[in-house]
Amino acid sequence: MKAQFRIIVAAAFLLLSFSLGCTKQELAQPDHGNVIKLSIAGASTEILEFLYDGKVVANNTSPGEFLLQALLPVKDENSTIQVRKKGTAAILKSEKFYLHLSISK
Repeated sequence: MKAQFRIIVAAAFLLLSFSLGCTKQELAQPDHGNVIKLSIAGASTEILEFLYDGKVVANNTSPGEFLLQALLPVKDENSTIQVRKKGTAAILKSEKFYLHLSISK
């Protein structure tokens, strides 16, 4: 009789732990919004840093022509990229970009 009672208690405990463990209320990873592939091309006599949301997302490694690409999580449709010389805080240029859907085959 005790063995049957222990089996029933163990089964109830396992069933309860599985049912409570499967009800997750939050996402495993937070929503990052849209992720875009940012491409920046140009030429400069200085090493530049490109900032988004106060963080450096790309920079050219040497003066001259450059083509930079970065994956960028964008949270809203009106976003701004800022350009500054490496090692300075002064913003040289601020440029807005807009999200749009482009499908190519």
